[in-house]
Amino acid sequence: MRKTLLGTVAIVSLLLAGLAFAQNIEVFSMGESVTVGKLVYQVNKAWWEKTPDGSDQYLGVAVTVTNKGSTRVQLPPFQLIDANGRPHEVNFSKIVWPKMALNAGETLSGKLYFHLPEGEGFRMVVSGGYDEGEFAYVEINEVN
Repeated sequence: MRKTLLGTVAIVSLLLAGLAFAQNIEVFSMGESVTVGKLVYQVNKAWWEKTPDGSDQYLGVAVTVTNKGSTRVQLPPFQLIDANGRPHEVNFSKIVWPKMALNAGETLSGKLYFHLPEGEGFRMVVSGGYDEGEFAYVEINEVN
């Protein structure tokens, strides 16, 4: 488990470093189909959710991903960037996601949760996969 977590952190760091040098990353709106490499993403909905005691809050995001390629693809980590450019990772204790790899032609839907202060200007980073080097942003607007 520790090796997997450290590996994931290392990969996320490399992805972010790549984003810093990437030029002209395309920005999409929620509800649009976003093709990045072999993967097609759709961010369907976003909402704020408080903990039962009201002490914390999470941004929930409903996402669908389809593998349009001919081989199995490991999903890259899901991440949000705030208006100040800071990255925010998925909260794995709340995630509702069936698995992290997609077979050719397979579609998965799930709910991701990010522990954030309430605000605006969030973008989800979507990627074609660990070895693709292609990225896009999905503007998280219409938060209920």
